[in-house]
Amino acid sequence: MEFLPTEAKAPEDADVLAPADRRRLRERALVEALERRERSGRAVTGLEDVLRAFNAGQLRRIVLREGFARMGRLCHWCHRPSLHEARCAACGKRTEAVLDVVDTLARLARLQGCRVARLRHEPLDDLRRICGDLR
Repeated sequence: MEFLPTEAKAPEDADVLAPADRRRLRERALVEALERRERSGRAVTGLEDVLRAFNAGQLRRIVLREGFARMGRLCHWCHRPSLHEARCAACGKRTEAVLDVVDTLARLARLQGCRVARLRHEPLDDLRRICGDLR
């Protein structure tokens, strides 16, 4: 499981910091980059928008706050996660409740080649705890 993308760079003077502090700086840099991408329309934020982009095949990376969880639904026929849909919007079959649709989304995304990063220190409050980097 990937916890932090390597392209998120900490400042040059981070070499003298403890590993946890370096990680915190890299997480902050990643969140700032995602905020810029969201403003330019190249990222989506919030669980509902991330689910919509995932189901449309538009995501290359998902970044979420470690421990973030929500109940949701899953179509076991076509593996389409959602928050509230009783019937799958893609195939029309009944969906089933899942205790953690965020974890389900992360597992399905990895299976489709999407990168998943879980941030430990950066709260992602400005990005509503989850965001998706668009292709």
